[in-house]
Amino acid sequence: MDLQQSSANEKQAEQQINFKICKIDNSELNISKKTKVWFFLSYADIFRYLPVPKTNEVSTLQSQSASIFAVSALLGLFIYEIITLLLFNQPRITQHDQPIDINSIYDAPDFAFGFFIGDSLQTFFNDDTYFEYYIAQYSQQKDQSGTYQSAEIQQQIAMCNPDWLNFQLQLNCPSSSLKIQNQDIQNEQVLFPTVKILSCNEQKQKVLGKQCKTSQQVRSLFAQGRFLLFIKKQGQQNVKTNEYSDDSYVVYQFFVTIKYENIGETLLARKILQQNPDFARRFSQKKSEESYFQNFYQHLNKVNVQSTPIKRLLMQGSQINDSLFSESIDMQDQQTINQRILEQSFSSQKQYFQWSLNQVSNQKVINQTYKTVPDLFSFLGGIWDLMYGAFVLLCVKRNANKFYAQKKSWGNFDLFMKEKAKQKRIEEINKINIQLELIPSEFKNQYIQTNENQKGIKFYDLKKIVSQFQKKNINNNNNKIL
Repeated sequence: MDLQQSSANEKQAEQQINFKICKIDNSELNISKKTKVWFFLSYADIFRYLPVPKTNEVSTLQSQSASIFAVSALLGLFIYEIITLLLFNQPRITQHDQPIDINSIYDAPDFAFGFFIGDSLQTFFNDDTYFEYYIAQYSQQKDQSGTYQSAEIQQQIAMCNPDWLNFQLQLNCPSSSLKIQNQDIQNEQVLFPTVKILSCNEQKQKVLGKQCKTSQQVRSLFAQGRFLLFIKKQGQQNVKTNEYSDDSYVVYQFFVTIKYENIGETLLARKILQQNPDFARRFSQKKSEESYFQNFYQHLNKVNVQSTPIKRLLMQGSQINDSLFSESIDMQDQQTINQRILEQSFSSQKQYFQWSLNQVSNQKVINQTYKTVPDLFSFLGGIWDLMYGAFVLLCVKRNANKFYAQKKSWGNFDLFMKEKAKQKRIEEINKINIQLELIPSEFKNQYIQTNENQKGIKFYDLKKIVSQFQKKNINNNNNKIL
Protein backbone atom coordinates (compact mmCIF):
# COMPACT_ATOMS: atom_id res chain seq x y z
CA MET A 1 0.00 0.00 0.00
CA ASP A 2 2.76 2.41 0.88
CA LEU A 3 4.52 1.72 -2.39
CA GLN A 4 1.34 2.21 -4.38
CA GLN A 5 0.52 5.43 -2.52
CA SER A 6 4.10 6.71 -3.05
CA SER A 7 3.93 5.88 -6.76
CA ALA A 8 0.61 7.71 -7.04
CA ASN A 9 2.05 10.77 -5.31
CA GLU A 10 5.04 10.81 -7.66
CA LYS A 11 2.80 10.65 -10.73
CA GLN A 12 0.64 13.45 -9.35
CA ALA A 13 3.71 15.63 -8.71
CA GLU A 14 5.06 14.97 -12.21
CA GLN A 15 1.70 15.89 -13.78
CA GLN A 16 1.67 19.08 -11.70
CA ILE A 17 5.18 19.98 -12.86
CA ASN A 18 4.39 19.14 -16.50
CA PHE A 19 1.23 21.22 -16.27
CA LYS A 20 3.21 24.14 -14.92
CA ILE A 21 5.84 23.71 -17.62
CA CYS A 22 3.17 23.84 -20.36
CA LYS A 23 1.63 26.89 -18.69
CA ILE A 24 5.02 28.55 -18.52
CA ASP A 25 5.67 27.66 -22.15
CA ASN A 26 2.50 29.35 -23.38
CA SER A 27 3.01 32.53 -21.35
CA GLU A 28 6.68 32.93 -22.19
CA LEU A 29 6.02 32.78 -25.95
CA ASN A 30 3.81 35.88 -25.82
CA ILE A 31 5.24 39.36 -26.44
CA SER A 32 6.67 40.81 -23.28
CA LYS A 33 4.22 43.11 -21.60
CA LYS A 34 5.51 46.62 -20.98
CA THR A 35 4.13 49.30 -18.73
CA LYS A 36 2.06 52.15 -20.18
CA VAL A 37 4.86 54.63 -19.45
CA TRP A 38 7.34 52.50 -21.36
CA PHE A 39 4.89 52.19 -24.25
CA PHE A 40 4.51 55.97 -24.43
CA LEU A 41 8.24 56.65 -24.11
CA SER A 42 9.03 54.17 -26.87
CA TYR A 43 7.01 56.27 -29.31
CA ALA A 44 8.50 59.51 -27.99
CA ASP A 45 12.04 58.15 -28.34
CA ILE A 46 13.54 59.89 -31.39
CA PHE A 47 16.71 57.80 -31.20
CA ARG A 48 15.06 54.39 -31.24
CA TYR A 49 16.60 51.88 -33.59
CA LEU A 50 14.78 49.61 -35.97
CA PRO A 51 16.81 46.43 -36.41
CA VAL A 52 17.04 45.22 -39.97
CA PRO A 53 18.90 42.30 -41.47
CA LYS A 54 22.12 43.01 -43.29
CA THR A 55 21.89 42.15 -46.93
CA ASN A 56 22.83 43.47 -50.36
CA GLU A 57 20.66 46.19 -51.86
CA VAL A 58 18.50 45.32 -54.84
CA SER A 59 19.36 47.22 -58.02
CA THR A 60 17.71 46.87 -61.40
CA LEU A 61 18.37 48.37 -64.81
CA GLN A 62 15.32 50.58 -64.45
CA SER A 63 16.45 52.07 -61.11
CA GLN A 64 20.01 52.51 -62.41
CA SER A 65 18.74 54.42 -65.47
CA ALA A 66 16.47 56.54 -63.28
CA SER A 67 19.37 57.37 -60.95
CA ILE A 68 21.63 58.46 -63.82
CA PHE A 69 18.83 60.54 -65.32
CA ALA A 70 17.95 62.22 -61.98
CA VAL A 71 21.55 63.11 -61.12
CA SER A 72 22.32 64.31 -64.68
CA ALA A 73 19.15 66.40 -64.84
CA LEU A 74 19.84 67.99 -61.46
CA LEU A 75 23.46 68.72 -62.36
CA GLY A 76 22.49 70.24 -65.73
CA LEU A 77 19.78 72.32 -64.11
CA PHE A 78 22.24 73.49 -61.46
CA ILE A 79 24.76 74.64 -64.10
CA TYR A 80 22.02 76.41 -66.07
CA GLU A 81 20.68 78.18 -62.98
CA ILE A 82 24.16 79.29 -61.89
CA ILE A 83 24.87 80.81 -65.32
CA THR A 84 21.47 82.50 -65.31
CA LEU A 85 22.04 83.81 -61.80
CA LEU A 86 25.43 85.30 -62.64
CA LEU A 87 24.88 86.54 -66.19
CA PHE A 88 21.18 86.76 -67.02
CA ASN A 89 19.48 87.42 -63.70
CA GLN A 90 16.45 89.49 -64.68
CA PRO A 91 14.92 91.47 -61.80
CA ARG A 92 11.35 91.24 -60.65
CA ILE A 93 10.19 94.84 -60.48
CA THR A 94 7.64 96.22 -58.06
CA GLN A 95 6.91 99.86 -57.42
CA HIS A 96 4.84 102.10 -55.21
CA ASP A 97 4.48 105.79 -54.48
CA GLN A 98 5.37 107.52 -51.25
CA PRO A 99 5.31 111.18 -50.21
CA ILE A 100 8.52 113.15 -50.53
CA ASP A 101 10.00 114.26 -47.25
CA ILE A 102 8.82 117.86 -46.81
CA ASN A 103 12.15 118.81 -45.22
CA SER A 104 14.27 117.50 -48.10
CA ILE A 105 15.85 120.17 -50.27
CA TYR A 106 17.23 119.11 -53.64
CA ASP A 107 19.41 120.78 -56.24
CA ALA A 108 17.43 121.97 -59.21
CA PRO A 109 18.73 120.71 -62.57
CA ASP A 110 20.98 123.06 -64.51
CA PHE A 111 19.29 125.18 -67.15
CA ALA A 112 20.25 127.87 -69.65
CA PHE A 113 18.22 130.15 -71.90
CA GLY A 114 18.37 132.84 -74.55
CA PHE A 115 16.40 134.63 -77.23
CA PHE A 116 17.30 133.65 -80.81
CA ILE A 117 16.29 135.33 -84.03
CA GLY A 118 16.73 134.56 -87.71
CA ASP A 119 15.30 132.07 -90.17
CA SER A 120 17.01 129.15 -88.39
CA LEU A 121 17.15 130.82 -84.97
CA GLN A 122 20.91 131.01 -85.35
CA THR A 123 21.51 134.49 -83.87
CA PHE A 124 21.70 135.01 -80.12
CA PHE A 125 20.03 138.27 -79.14
CA ASN A 126 20.63 140.01 -75.82
CA ASP A 127 19.68 143.72 -75.52
CA ASP A 128 18.06 144.97 -72.33
CA THR A 129 16.60 148.03 -74.09
CA TYR A 130 14.02 145.62 -75.57
CA PHE A 131 13.45 143.38 -72.56
CA GLU A 132 15.37 142.00 -69.62
CA TYR A 133 15.62 138.63 -67.91
CA TYR A 134 14.82 137.96 -64.33
CA ILE A 135 15.83 134.80 -62.44
CA ALA A 136 14.62 134.24 -58.90
CA GLN A 137 14.52 131.58 -56.24
CA TYR A 138 10.90 131.47 -55.16
CA SER A 139 10.65 130.81 -51.43
CA GLN A 140 7.66 130.19 -49.19
CA GLN A 141 8.72 129.72 -45.58
CA LYS A 142 7.35 130.28 -42.10
CA ASP A 143 8.15 133.49 -40.29
CA GLN A 144 8.51 133.91 -36.55
CA SER A 145 4.75 134.13 -36.10
CA GLY A 146 4.23 130.80 -37.87
CA THR A 147 2.70 132.38 -40.98
CA TYR A 148 3.92 131.35 -44.40
CA GLN A 149 5.50 134.24 -46.30
CA SER A 150 6.31 134.22 -50.00
CA ALA A 151 9.31 135.94 -51.55
CA GLU A 152 11.38 135.91 -54.74
CA ILE A 153 15.14 136.11 -54.23
CA GLN A 154 16.70 137.52 -57.39
CA GLN A 155 19.70 135.63 -58.76
CA GLN A 156 22.65 136.85 -60.79
CA ILE A 157 22.68 136.06 -64.51
CA ALA A 158 25.92 135.19 -66.31
CA MET A 159 26.88 134.35 -69.87
CA CYS A 160 27.70 130.68 -70.24
CA ASN A 161 28.46 127.85 -72.61
CA PRO A 162 27.11 124.75 -70.81
CA ASP A 163 29.28 121.63 -71.01
CA TRP A 164 26.24 119.35 -70.79
CA LEU A 165 25.16 120.46 -74.28
CA ASN A 166 26.66 118.47 -77.14
CA PHE A 167 27.33 121.65 -79.10
CA GLN A 168 28.82 125.10 -78.53
CA LEU A 169 26.21 127.76 -77.87
CA GLN A 170 26.29 131.05 -75.98
CA LEU A 171 23.45 131.29 -73.46
CA ASN A 172 22.41 132.89 -70.19
CA CYS A 173 22.70 130.86 -66.95
CA PRO A 174 22.08 131.49 -63.27
CA SER A 175 25.37 132.22 -61.54
CA SER A 176 24.62 129.87 -58.63
CA SER A 177 22.79 126.61 -58.20
CA LEU A 178 19.13 126.84 -57.29
CA LYS A 179 17.10 124.66 -54.96
CA ILE A 180 13.76 122.91 -55.12
CA GLN A 181 11.57 121.73 -52.24
CA ASN A 182 8.04 120.33 -52.22
CA GLN A 183 5.26 121.33 -54.58
CA ASP A 184 3.95 124.87 -54.98
CA ILE A 185 1.02 124.54 -52.56
CA GLN A 186 -0.21 126.98 -49.96
CA ASN A 187 0.82 126.47 -46.34
CA GLU A 188 3.85 124.43 -47.31
CA GLN A 189 7.56 125.05 -47.28
CA VAL A 190 8.38 125.63 -50.94
CA LEU A 191 11.46 126.39 -52.99
CA PHE A 192 11.66 126.47 -56.78
CA PRO A 193 13.43 128.49 -59.50
CA THR A 194 11.62 130.77 -61.91
CA VAL A 195 12.66 132.63 -65.07
CA LYS A 196 10.83 135.67 -66.39
CA ILE A 197 11.02 138.03 -69.35
CA LEU A 198 10.10 141.57 -68.32
CA SER A 199 9.67 144.77 -70.24
CA CYS A 200 12.54 147.23 -70.41
CA ASN A 201 13.42 148.91 -67.09
CA GLU A 202 12.99 152.61 -67.99
CA GLN A 203 14.45 153.89 -64.72
CA LYS A 204 17.57 151.80 -65.14
CA GLN A 205 18.03 152.78 -68.82
CA LYS A 206 17.54 156.43 -67.93
CA VAL A 207 20.36 156.28 -65.40
CA LEU A 208 22.53 154.54 -68.00
CA GLY A 209 21.75 157.21 -70.57
CA LYS A 210 19.75 154.86 -72.75
CA GLN A 211 16.16 154.70 -73.86
CA CYS A 212 13.84 151.73 -73.97
CA LYS A 213 12.53 150.57 -77.33
CA THR A 214 8.96 151.24 -78.30
CA SER A 215 6.23 148.64 -78.06
CA GLN A 216 6.19 148.32 -81.85
CA GLN A 217 9.92 147.61 -81.95
CA VAL A 218 9.58 145.02 -79.21
CA ARG A 219 6.65 143.38 -80.98
CA SER A 220 8.64 143.23 -84.22
CA LEU A 221 11.61 141.65 -82.44
CA PHE A 222 9.50 138.98 -80.74
CA ALA A 223 7.96 138.08 -84.12
CA GLN A 224 11.42 137.35 -85.54
CA GLY A 225 12.51 134.76 -83.00
CA ARG A 226 11.84 132.36 -80.17
CA PHE A 227 12.82 132.10 -76.55
CA LEU A 228 14.75 128.82 -76.07
CA LEU A 229 15.05 127.14 -72.69
CA PHE A 230 17.54 124.27 -72.26
CA ILE A 231 17.30 122.02 -69.19
CA LYS A 232 19.81 119.35 -68.27
CA LYS A 233 18.24 115.88 -68.16
CA GLN A 234 19.78 113.37 -65.79
CA GLY A 235 20.78 110.00 -67.25
CA GLN A 236 18.41 107.21 -66.29
CA GLN A 237 19.02 103.65 -65.23
CA ASN A 238 17.26 100.90 -67.14
CA VAL A 239 15.60 98.88 -64.39
CA LYS A 240 15.71 95.67 -66.47
CA THR A 241 19.27 95.80 -67.82
CA ASN A 242 20.78 98.16 -65.17
CA GLU A 243 22.44 100.12 -67.96
CA TYR A 244 22.73 103.89 -67.56
CA SER A 245 21.95 106.40 -70.27
CA ASP A 246 24.11 109.49 -70.65
CA ASP A 247 23.03 112.87 -69.43
CA SER A 248 21.15 114.81 -72.09
CA TYR A 249 18.90 117.82 -72.26
CA VAL A 250 15.43 118.94 -73.20
CA VAL A 251 14.69 122.18 -75.00
CA TYR A 252 11.49 124.23 -74.96
CA GLN A 253 10.63 126.88 -77.56
CA PHE A 254 8.35 129.71 -76.53
CA PHE A 255 6.73 132.34 -78.68
CA VAL A 256 6.73 135.67 -76.82
CA THR A 257 4.28 138.51 -77.39
CA ILE A 258 3.68 141.84 -75.67
CA LYS A 259 -0.07 141.29 -75.45
CA TYR A 260 -0.31 137.81 -73.91
CA GLU A 261 1.94 136.42 -71.24
CA ASN A 262 3.21 132.93 -72.08
CA ILE A 263 3.41 130.88 -68.87
CA GLY A 264 5.11 127.48 -68.73
CA GLU A 265 5.67 125.06 -65.89
CA THR A 266 7.83 121.93 -65.85
CA LEU A 267 7.08 119.29 -63.26
CA LEU A 268 10.06 117.40 -61.92
CA ALA A 269 9.47 113.93 -60.49
CA ARG A 270 11.75 111.74 -58.42
CA LYS A 271 12.27 108.04 -58.08
CA ILE A 272 14.24 105.83 -55.74
CA LEU A 273 15.81 102.66 -57.16
CA GLN A 274 16.44 99.88 -54.67
CA GLN A 275 18.49 96.90 -55.86
CA ASN A 276 18.16 93.97 -53.51
CA PRO A 277 21.14 91.58 -53.13
CA ASP A 278 21.38 88.25 -54.93
CA PHE A 279 24.22 86.99 -52.65
CA ALA A 280 26.31 86.10 -55.68
CA ARG A 281 27.48 89.46 -57.01
CA ARG A 282 25.74 91.81 -54.56
CA PHE A 283 25.61 91.20 -50.82
CA SER A 284 23.91 94.43 -49.75
CA GLN A 285 21.11 96.65 -50.96
CA LYS A 286 22.05 99.36 -53.45
CA LYS A 287 20.00 102.53 -53.34
CA SER A 288 20.05 105.45 -55.77
CA GLU A 289 17.86 108.47 -56.53
CA GLU A 290 17.02 109.92 -59.92
CA SER A 291 14.96 112.82 -61.21
CA TYR A 292 13.05 113.05 -64.44
CA PHE A 293 10.63 115.42 -66.16
CA GLN A 294 7.10 114.21 -65.72
CA ASN A 295 4.85 116.88 -67.25
CA PHE A 296 4.88 120.27 -68.87
CA TYR A 297 2.04 122.77 -68.68
CA GLN A 298 1.59 125.96 -70.66
CA HIS A 299 -1.08 128.64 -70.90
CA LEU A 300 -1.52 132.32 -71.85
CA ASN A 301 -2.53 135.29 -69.72
CA LYS A 302 -3.25 138.82 -70.78
CA VAL A 303 -0.19 140.99 -70.15
CA ASN A 304 -0.67 143.58 -67.44
CA VAL A 305 1.60 145.76 -65.39
CA GLN A 306 3.07 143.85 -62.46
CA SER A 307 0.72 143.99 -59.49
CA THR A 308 1.38 140.65 -57.74
CA PRO A 309 1.97 141.30 -54.02
CA ILE A 310 5.09 139.12 -53.82
CA LYS A 311 8.06 140.42 -51.93
CA ARG A 312 11.15 140.59 -54.16
CA LEU A 313 14.59 140.44 -52.62
CA LEU A 314 18.10 140.72 -53.95
CA MET A 315 20.36 137.78 -53.33
CA GLN A 316 22.63 138.47 -50.34
CA GLY A 317 25.68 140.48 -51.42
CA SER A 318 24.42 141.10 -54.98
CA GLN A 319 24.18 144.45 -56.77
CA ILE A 320 22.52 145.85 -59.85
CA ASN A 321 24.15 144.15 -62.82
CA ASP A 322 25.55 147.23 -64.54
CA SER A 323 28.77 148.97 -63.58
CA LEU A 324 27.71 152.44 -64.82
CA PHE A 325 24.46 152.24 -62.95
CA SER A 326 26.26 151.08 -59.80
CA GLU A 327 28.86 153.84 -59.91
CA SER A 328 26.18 156.54 -59.64
CA ILE A 329 25.06 155.16 -56.24
CA ASP A 330 26.66 155.68 -52.88
CA MET A 331 28.45 152.41 -52.04
CA GLN A 332 27.58 152.69 -48.34
CA ASP A 333 23.89 152.14 -49.04
CA GLN A 334 24.37 149.94 -52.12
CA GLN A 335 22.25 147.02 -50.92
CA THR A 336 19.45 149.21 -49.60
CA ILE A 337 19.30 151.31 -52.73
CA ASN A 338 19.42 148.25 -54.98
CA GLN A 339 16.48 146.80 -53.07
CA ARG A 340 14.51 150.01 -53.45
CA ILE A 341 15.28 150.26 -57.17
CA LEU A 342 14.24 146.62 -57.59
CA GLU A 343 10.86 147.25 -55.97
CA GLN A 344 10.29 150.44 -57.98
CA SER A 345 11.29 148.76 -61.24
CA PHE A 346 8.89 145.86 -60.78
CA SER A 347 6.07 148.20 -60.00
CA SER A 348 6.18 149.57 -63.55
CA GLN A 349 7.44 146.58 -65.62
CA LYS A 350 5.28 144.28 -67.68
CA GLN A 351 5.78 140.51 -67.62
CA TYR A 352 5.86 138.85 -71.05
CA PHE A 353 6.94 135.37 -70.07
CA GLN A 354 7.28 133.18 -67.01
CA TRP A 355 8.67 129.68 -66.55
CA SER A 356 8.99 127.79 -63.28
CA LEU A 357 10.35 124.42 -62.29
CA ASN A 358 8.10 122.66 -59.80
CA GLN A 359 8.17 119.29 -58.11
CA VAL A 360 5.47 116.65 -57.64
CA SER A 361 4.52 115.75 -54.08
CA ASN A 362 5.07 111.97 -54.41
CA GLN A 363 8.11 110.00 -55.42
CA LYS A 364 8.20 106.58 -57.02
CA VAL A 365 10.00 103.76 -55.22
CA ILE A 366 11.13 100.94 -57.52
CA ASN A 367 12.26 97.67 -55.97
CA GLN A 368 14.41 95.33 -58.04
CA THR A 369 14.30 91.84 -56.59
CA TYR A 370 16.63 89.25 -58.07
CA LYS A 371 16.82 85.50 -57.83
CA THR A 372 19.19 84.76 -54.97
CA VAL A 373 21.49 81.86 -54.13
CA PRO A 374 19.07 80.60 -51.43
CA ASP A 375 16.29 80.76 -54.03
CA LEU A 376 18.44 78.67 -56.38
CA PHE A 377 19.06 75.92 -53.83
CA SER A 378 15.44 76.00 -52.75
CA PHE A 379 14.35 75.54 -56.37
CA LEU A 380 16.83 72.71 -56.96
CA GLY A 381 15.76 71.08 -53.71
CA GLY A 382 12.14 71.18 -54.81
CA ILE A 383 12.99 69.70 -58.21
CA TRP A 384 15.05 66.96 -56.56
CA ASP A 385 12.21 66.11 -54.15
CA LEU A 386 9.81 65.92 -57.08
CA MET A 387 12.06 63.64 -59.16
CA TYR A 388 13.04 61.56 -56.15
CA GLY A 389 9.42 61.01 -55.16
CA ALA A 390 8.45 60.06 -58.70
CA PHE A 391 11.31 57.58 -59.10
CA VAL A 392 10.67 56.10 -55.66
CA LEU A 393 7.15 55.24 -56.78
CA LEU A 394 8.39 53.85 -60.08
CA CYS A 395 11.62 52.10 -59.13
CA VAL A 396 11.83 51.32 -55.41
CA LYS A 397 8.45 49.62 -55.43
CA ARG A 398 9.49 47.62 -58.48
CA ASN A 399 12.77 46.57 -56.83
CA ALA A 400 10.91 45.56 -53.66
CA ASN A 401 8.37 43.46 -55.55
CA LYS A 402 11.13 41.76 -57.49
CA PHE A 403 13.08 40.96 -54.33
CA TYR A 404 10.10 39.58 -52.40
CA ALA A 405 9.03 37.56 -55.41
CA GLN A 406 12.42 35.82 -55.42
CA LYS A 407 12.65 35.48 -51.61
CA LYS A 408 9.18 34.82 -50.35
CA SER A 409 10.38 34.07 -46.81
CA TRP A 410 11.27 37.79 -46.53
CA GLY A 411 7.72 38.79 -47.30
CA ASN A 412 6.87 38.97 -43.61
CA PHE A 413 10.14 39.26 -41.78
CA ASP A 414 8.59 40.08 -38.38
CA LEU A 415 6.46 36.92 -38.43
CA PHE A 416 9.51 34.91 -39.47
CA MET A 417 11.53 36.25 -36.54
CA LYS A 418 8.69 35.57 -34.08
CA GLU A 419 8.38 32.01 -35.31
CA LYS A 420 12.12 31.55 -35.02
CA ALA A 421 12.14 32.91 -31.46
CA LYS A 422 9.20 30.67 -30.58
CA GLN A 423 10.96 27.64 -31.98
CA LYS A 424 14.09 28.45 -30.00
CA ARG A 425 12.05 28.79 -26.85
CA ILE A 426 10.35 25.44 -27.40
CA GLU A 427 13.69 23.76 -27.92
CA GLU A 428 14.98 25.26 -24.66
CA ILE A 429 11.89 24.13 -22.74
CA ASN A 430 12.17 20.61 -24.19
CA LYS A 431 15.74 20.46 -23.07
CA ILE A 432 14.73 21.48 -19.53
CA ASN A 433 11.93 18.88 -19.54
CA ILE A 434 14.41 16.17 -20.51
CA GLN A 435 16.69 17.22 -17.68
CA LEU A 436 13.75 17.31 -15.25
CA GLU A 437 12.88 13.71 -16.07
CA LEU A 438 16.30 12.69 -14.80
CA ILE A 439 15.74 14.39 -11.43
CA PRO A 440 14.20 12.21 -8.68
CA SER A 441 10.67 13.07 -7.65
CA GLU A 442 11.71 13.58 -4.01
CA PHE A 443 13.99 16.49 -4.99
CA LYS A 444 11.38 18.13 -7.26
CA ASN A 445 8.63 17.79 -4.59
CA GLN A 446 10.93 19.23 -1.95
CA TYR A 447 11.61 22.34 -4.10
CA ILE A 448 7.93 22.80 -4.88
CA GLN A 449 6.96 22.56 -1.18
CA THR A 450 9.67 25.10 -0.32
CA ASN A 451 8.26 27.61 -2.83
CA GLU A 452 4.55 26.78 -2.40
CA ASN A 453 3.84 30.30 -1.09
CA GLN A 454 4.54 31.59 -4.62
CA LYS A 455 1.73 31.93 -7.14
CA GLY A 456 3.52 29.78 -9.66
CA ILE A 457 6.86 28.47 -10.71
CA LYS A 458 8.61 30.50 -13.36
CA PHE A 459 10.71 29.04 -16.08
CA TYR A 460 13.89 30.16 -14.38
CA ASP A 461 12.73 28.23 -11.25
CA LEU A 462 12.73 25.04 -13.26
CA LYS A 463 16.19 25.86 -14.50
CA LYS A 464 17.16 26.44 -10.89
CA ILE A 465 15.90 22.94 -9.93
CA VAL A 466 18.11 21.44 -12.60
CA SER A 467 21.05 23.61 -11.54
CA GLN A 468 20.72 22.74 -7.84
CA PHE A 469 20.36 19.03 -8.61
CA GLN A 470 23.48 19.14 -10.76
CA LYS A 471 25.39 20.89 -7.98
CA LYS A 472 24.15 18.31 -5.48
CA ASN A 473 25.38 15.49 -7.68
CA ILE A 474 28.75 17.15 -8.04
CA ASN A 475 29.05 17.54 -4.27
CA ASN A 476 28.04 13.92 -3.71
CA ASN A 477 30.61 12.76 -6.22
CA ASN A 478 33.27 14.86 -4.52
CA ASN A 479 32.34 13.38 -1.13
CA LYS A 480 32.60 9.89 -2.53
CA ILE A 481 36.02 10.66 -3.89
CA LEU A 482 37.09 11.99 -0.53
